Amino acid sequence: MRAAIRTGNPKASWTQVGKVDEMRAAYAGWEPRLERLLNAVTGCHLLSLHEHELPATWSRGRVTLLGDACHAMLPHAGQGAGVSIEDAVVLADALARHPADVPAALAAYSEARRERVARVMTTVRELGAQYRIANPVRRAAFHTVLGLLTRLRPDLIQR
Repeated sequence: MRAAIRTGNPKASWTQVGKVDEMRAAYAGWEPRLERLLNAVTGCHLLSLHEHELPATWSRGRVTLLGDACHAMLPHAGQGAGVSIEDAVVLADALARHPADVPAALAAYSEARRERVARVMTTVRELGAQYRIANPVRRAAFHTVLGLLTRLRPDLIQR
């Protein structure tokens, strides 16, 4: 069983109040202990996942963006934290190479990261579309192949 997934375009918010009865209905028929736990809930919030396009400019003066502040992405490939760590490493390297010119270092950092981040975001978007395959036979086939490739040829998945 799967929880119901809302469709549409929910607003990006951490504070959007949800309806407890809808939340309970989404998990109806699951494990009885979960249902008992959810029956004790008196309030809930909606979680909506969003990605944002890469900004044209990552830096202004001596200030720059990195991680989710710059390139929030959906969790379909588990890459958010990893890409943020990559940002930090490249930013540290750029600052070490241009210690006397922070704006130049920040420009070098964003230039070095833009293509890689865009490629990861595209992959994440494509994986998200695969996870939402409506036809159960196609969905099962996709997940079977993905599971096999992950175990047998992880190098292909990484590429």
